Amino acid sequence: MAAFFPCDPGSPLMGSWQQQVHNVFGLIEYLGTGAGLMALGWSHTKVESSLTGMALVLSGVAVLVGLVLLSTPSWVGMRGLVQRVTEVIIFGWLTVASLSLIFRFPQPNPALARDGS
Repeated sequence: MAAFFPCDPGSPLMGSWQQQVHNVFGLIEYLGTGAGLMALGWSHTKVESSLTGMALVLSGVAVLVGLVLLSTPSWVGMRGLVQRVTEVIIFGWLTVASLSLIFRFPQPNPALARDGS
């Protein structure tokens, strides 16, 4: 939604209506992803004791800490760095999950399909 509702310069907490929409969707993204990563990590560690589960939980906590730092006025000078680190965590796990699904399940090969089959 950031493409449709870009932030104001400096991305203030209070700003234009577009900034407010941007902030609401950012809040949803960070809360949802942080909680989702933590829940996935907890469920993963209940099945088996794994470093992946702990990494997911810690990543979820980091995303939620990032959300708090983004909304803290004293961190305004570091807001860009905090956002980029948080986004790397979010999209990094999205990439890992996508690649895991791609390599776990066989992919159809259209070159092997025959006409009329």
